Parts: sequence; structure tokens; C-alpha cells
Amino acid sequence: MTGNERLDCGAHQAIARVAGAGIFNNHAPWRYLLISGLLPAIPIALLLPFVPESKVWQEKRAAGALKRPSFAQLFSPELRRTTLVTALLSPARTRPRLGACN
Repeated sequence: MTGNERLDCGAHQAIARVAGAGIFNNHAPWRYLLISGLLPAIPIALLLPFVPESKVWQEKRAAGALKRPSFAQLFSPELRRTTLVTALLSPARTRPRLGACN
């Protein structure tokens, strides 16, 4: 399987095919694939400051109820299970993407 075939899966299939067809720089189709994923982030980053916060969040912030636990508190009995399950499942979530096109 060539590098171009590996890129021919997922949401950016058309970009990978155009890049692999020699229309753009034929030796680096991953660059166009990366750029196609970054383009939607530009308008989001520009508009995000104008999105209002939710009323519930503002009320909790005003009441001082948005305190984050310390690192030691993450392993306290009431948070230990959530911390360990999250730590184990986070890498498992990204693992299928690493081998999706092989």
C-alpha cells in the first residue's frame, strides 16, 4: 500500500486524491490533508469570543462553584474510578485512527 492509498480513507478522501493525482505537490499529500482539517478551525476561532456563555455556567462562576480538583484529589476515593477509567479510555479512543487505513 502506497502513502497515497493510506490517505484515501476518511472524511478527507477527495483532498487526498487531488493531492495524490499530481495537481498539487505530489510528494506531500499529507500537507493538504492537514490543511483541509485546519481550515474549519479559523472561523471558529474568530467567532468564539462572540458566543455567549450559558446562564448556568455564569451562575456557577458567580457562586464560586467551578473549582477544579487538585492532582491529589483526582485519586481520592470519590474521583479515583473516574480518573482511572478516563486515563485508560483516552488512548483507546485514538488507537483506531492510527491503523484505520492499513
